[in-house]
Amino acid sequence: QPINNAANVTAACGLAMTSSVTSRTATINIHTGFNSLLTSNYRVNVYIIEDQVMSYDPKYSQANAYNNVPGSPFYNLGNPILNYQHSNVVRGVVSGNGGDPISSANTVPGGTQVFTYRADLPIPSNNSSKFYVMAFITDNLTKEVMNVQMGELGSTVDWN
Repeated sequence: QPINNAANVTAACGLAMTSSVTSRTATINIHTGFNSLLTSNYRVNVYIIEDQVMSYDPKYSQANAYNNVPGSPFYNLGNPILNYQHSNVVRGVVSGNGGDPISSANTVPGGTQVFTYRADLPIPSNNSSKFYVMAFITDNLTKEVMNVQMGELGSTVDWN
């Protein structure tokens, strides 16, 4: 019930984003916007996520505590599981340590602020659909996540 209640509340802030990829370089624009007066200290955090990451290097194998548990989807796959396909791996934090500050002049109804980032991807990519951008606004004092947005790298994601 608390989660349903929280999901039905209109957020006081939102995010939109545009991004593009050229060879290994991603350019990301994060738009923050506010529909209420917010009086704390707010930051925007931006991560690059890669989905479906697999390495043949044994040091990236997946530990498997369920190898000997019948009925587990990991039963009898070995421990560790070699060549495991990892989902939603954080490949980089492109914002500053602890996020980048949002000016208090912008945390007012109708206020906006745009942040632009450039980041090198870990591999050359012509298939940007494996990479995603996740951005979120946090209250730096309470550590509350105020809103979050995620979308494919190389796309536009409208306000939430």
